[in-house]
Amino acid sequence: MDENQKLENLEYMISSQVKDLKELRTEVENLKKEVSALQSGNPASEPMLPAVIKSEIVLVSNKLQEQSELFEKKTLDIQAQIDELYGRIDLLAETCSQAIQKNNNRLEMLESTLLSNKNQVPAWIPPVSQENNANEFIYKKNNNEIAITGYMSLEEKTSLVIPQEIENLPVTSIQLGAFTNCNFLQVIQFPESLKTICAGAFSGCKNLRKVYIPASVQEIGYDFRSSFSKDIVIYCHSNSCIVKWARDKGYSMKPAQEFTLE
Repeated sequence: MDENQKLENLEYMISSQVKDLKELRTEVENLKKEVSALQSGNPASEPMLPAVIKSEIVLVSNKLQEQSELFEKKTLDIQAQIDELYGRIDLLAETCSQAIQKNNNRLEMLESTLLSNKNQVPAWIPPVSQENNANEFIYKKNNNEIAITGYMSLEEKTSLVIPQEIENLPVTSIQLGAFTNCNFLQVIQFPESLKTICAGAFSGCKNLRKVYIPASVQEIGYDFRSSFSKDIVIYCHSNSCIVKWARDKGYSMKPAQEFTLE
C-alpha cells in the first residue's frame, strides 16, 4: 500500500471517529440533562428522595463520568492520529521537495553538459568536397553570411554536398523552396557552417533517403519526410540537438561517422 492510500485510510478513520465523538458528546449532554432533571426540585427535600431515585442518580452520575473519560480518551487518540497524519504529510512534502531538487540538479547538469558539448568540435566531420560547385546554387548575402535560395544544376545528381563557403563567406541557411521538387536527390550532406534549414526547403524531394545534419544546425523548420518519400535516415552527432529533433519526428538515426555519399 502506497503512502497516499495510507493517508486516505487514516483520513477515513479519523472522520469516522469524529462522527462517533459527536454522537458521544450528544449522549453526554443528554445524561447531563437527565442528572439535572433528577436533581431539580427543592434541595431541602433531597434527603427525602426515594432510595430508587437516589440509586438512579448515582448510576447516571457514574455513567456520565465513564462517558466523559471515554470522550476525553478518544479526543486524545484522534489528536494523536491527526498529529501523525500531519507528520506524514510533512514527510511526504519533504520527500517530494527533495525529489524535485534532485531532478533540478540533474537538469542543470544536463544543460551544463549540453552547453559544454555544443562548444566542442565533433570527433568526426565528413570530408569537405573539393569540387567547386558554388555556381550550382542561387544565393544571397546577409551580414557576411550566405543563404541558399535555389538550385540550378544542369546535372541531376543523386548525391549533393552543399558547400561550406561561397565567395569566402559561410553558408549558414537553406531558405524556403530552395530545393523544391528536386526528385533526383537521394543523399544530402549539409556543411558544418549551417545553422538553419527553413520550412519547405526540400518540398517535393520524395526520393531522399540519407541526410547528414551537422551539430552546428540549431533550427529546422522542415520535415524531410513527406507522404511520398521513402524512409529517411538522419546521420548526426550524439551530442547535438538534432538527436531530439529526429527522435520527436520519428526518423531512423545513425552515427555521423557512418555517413557516405553512396
